[in-house]
Amino acid sequence: MIYQNKNRTSIWINKKWYTLIWIIFLIIFSTISHAQDISQFIKWGNAVYIDLTSGDSVNYLGKVIKLVSIENNYCTVNVNGDRKQIKVARRALPEVINGVRIFAGDNRNVKYLTTDNQYHGLTQKDALLCLSDPSFPLLDPKKYTFPISRRDDYKWTMDESSHLFSYYNLIEWSLPNHYYRSHEGIDLNMHDARGKQLHPLVAIESGRIMWVTHPTLDEGCLLLKSETNPDVYYVYKHIYNEYIYAKNGQKVTKGDVLAYIWGDHSWGHLHFTVIKPDSFPFYENRYENIVSFFPQMYELWYNDLEYHTPVYEQKRFTFGRPYYSIENKKGDSEYDDIIGYGWNLGKWCTAAAVEVYSNKDMGNIRLRKILWAGTAAWAENPNNYFNFEVNVENGTYKVLARVGDCLLPSWQKVAFEGMDAGTYLLDNGEYTWTPELTVTVADGKLTLTILLKDQYTCAGVCDFKFSKLY
Repeated sequence: MIYQNKNRTSIWINKKWYTLIWIIFLIIFSTISHAQDISQFIKWGNAVYIDLTSGDSVNYLGKVIKLVSIENNYCTVNVNGDRKQIKVARRALPEVINGVRIFAGDNRNVKYLTTDNQYHGLTQKDALLCLSDPSFPLLDPKKYTFPISRRDDYKWTMDESSHLFSYYNLIEWSLPNHYYRSHEGIDLNMHDARGKQLHPLVAIESGRIMWVTHPTLDEGCLLLKSETNPDVYYVYKHIYNEYIYAKNGQKVTKGDVLAYIWGDHSWGHLHFTVIKPDSFPFYENRYENIVSFFPQMYELWYNDLEYHTPVYEQKRFTFGRPYYSIENKKGDSEYDDIIGYGWNLGKWCTAAAVEVYSNKDMGNIRLRKILWAGTAAWAENPNNYFNFEVNVENGTYKVLARVGDCLLPSWQKVAFEGMDAGTYLLDNGEYTWTPELTVTVADGKLTLTILLKDQYTCAGVCDFKFSKLY
């Protein structure tokens, strides 16, 4: 009996240890799995990028951040009970929600608008959120600088149509084969510097030049590896082969001159990209896993994350012309306070832009009840009109517009600040100016309204001019 009791006790102890070992194994496995998830998060500067599925939560700064849902290009986020909708930061600034600074780097809806969605590789779930402590800058200015020197009075206007994750039409006049791409970075207009030693391109931070390549006779590209985060790289494209000073393998310090910009007779710009690739980025895969970085660039430019909205007293908007004739400022984006003008589209338009059509000489914004028909960005305007808004001082203005479409017959009724400027039925390729009207602005927004005839007939606008009367 004693032997049997000891045996049973031994068996019970063995079962106990077996259960305990199994529990420990599960805990270790769970911890390892969690660590693997954490390793997928991206740390850059003082911010972390976290990929979440709707309903997922993460602890950060002692707060619980939950991705509630996504709708078109918006993400609903809850921070310790404080809920807010934030827009994917193609060209938007972070929100501070309950003590946590957040911007939406990407979401699944924006990712799958384009044919080159592999460049959104960091977004495998519903949304990529960037979290940071608002008491610190996103990028420490002691370690980082804007990638273009300001010693020659460079001005960044931020209004190029080819911003990050724009719904960008590459082939403008080959209508049967439109190709919509994300645009793999931010184009920084350098029209006055094309082919000159003006506005040098500089190292955004200290690091090592991994390669310099020359894909064409005149134009080059280089890759800079981050010193602060070895998994992060910077791509500088459209540099001028005659004025490249960076060398393969060279160690550079923040602010060192790397090169000058290339440019032909019509347009020049820096195509700048931040990436966290899965493997070493050669030229062929240089845009693998783009990091959303507009807020960081904005902060480096202004030294803060406040809105510095421009106020216009006079301006001419030339819509939709071929990019090389208007420095890629097509005026097709939705309104935002960064540039102070745009189309008032609302949440119904995931592309956050209207359509642009052009031939080799002319072009225009094309407006219809259904935008982007036949593409992943299909969207229906709940209204029978479109408003283009410009941030201005209150006062009296002279205004006029030119309407029509370069390729299709068009019908459009035009109004400025609610004042009727006429109705125009035009043949394909026909444009006409409205009469010049005098209007009064009392709400800080000068509004051009284009009313639609029906669901099928297009309207078009190619010019809008205004000036304040003193």
